[in-house]
Amino acid sequence: MPKWPMKDMRQSGASAASPFDAGQGGGRGTRASRGFRQQSSDYILFEPEDGFPVDLNGKRLLQRNGGHIREEVNGPPCREVYLVWLKFDATGKLHVRQKSSPIQATQTHQDVEQILYRNIGTQYQNTNFDNMTWKAPCYLTFVIENQGWKFYWREHDIRHGPIRFFRRKDKVPSETRLYADNWAFFNAEQFDLDGHSAFRCTNYVSNERGPLTGRDTVDYCFQIYLEAPFAIGGRHITMLIDPDGQNQGPGCGC
Repeated sequence: MPKWPMKDMRQSGASAASPFDAGQGGGRGTRASRGFRQQSSDYILFEPEDGFPVDLNGKRLLQRNGGHIREEVNGPPCREVYLVWLKFDATGKLHVRQKSSPIQATQTHQDVEQILYRNIGTQYQNTNFDNMTWKAPCYLTFVIENQGWKFYWREHDIRHGPIRFFRRKDKVPSETRLYADNWAFFNAEQFDLDGHSAFRCTNYVSNERGPLTGRDTVDYCFQIYLEAPFAIGGRHITMLIDPDGQNQGPGCGC
């Protein structure tokens, strides 16, 4: 596995490449300020400084490519599980519950995930995607309660897993705020949690320099991709939801 912190990974040419690397490869390459990516029959020039691509004539495009959950890295130990539970009810409303818990010396993170999931009906800290903040390295786990639903996952497309990170919000052209590139979320895994589709990643609460310190905060704009089953035919359609989240340094009292 690549070394920590991130600067060591970039110097070694390992897998912690920019979300805007040149080419369409499987997540490896060197970090570059500008790069070309082939899309259909055209080449698009990406500008990571503002998160929006422009074509070769300098025309700004509406479509953006976001960052992905990065490949494996040895980071600081994760001593906590942060579970996010999702369920669409019969009226189409989305229910979200969040709960975190430390991992005891006699437990694995899988043990804690199962305990949190089995008690999420009555024991949770936040609803919706309110106050989604992380202050210490953790296993970030999502589970979808609806039977037959699953998180987007393609073995051949590791740059587009169940979560993607974006620099700007969709459909907000006047938005001047830029969200952070992903230098914190690694090691995506898919699995079943009590028979329900789930995935986890490790959140090292970090930036490109390493673990956050002091009162540092990093804001993320990301989208979660789900596959909902059709009523007829057994196929699925991809849907997305777009919460935000924030990593906070150990001295942050916010």
